[in-house]
Amino acid sequence: MEAIKLHLEKFRRLRPPDDELKTFLLAAIKEELGATLNKKAISFQGRTVFLRAPSALKAEIYLHQEAILERLHHLASQTNLEKLI
Repeated sequence: MEAIKLHLEKFRRLRPPDDELKTFLLAAIKEELGATLNKKAISFQGRTVFLRAPSALKAEIYLHQEAILERLHHLASQTNLEKLI
């Protein structure tokens, strides 16, 4: 029983693949705008990011979309996102 517990312990720290990208996106938004969002407010569909946030914040993100995406590509060089909605 202990062997199974030790074997399964390595899987406790696994996160979904989007989790790291969400962390980088939140950092890029915070650096660019100084605003904070929750990871649950972000979802991905293809190469598009959907945000559940107040409309004023979404408008501000839309205005700074190029800078945020550039910063995101700098933080996570393997991203291929092209739109923030």
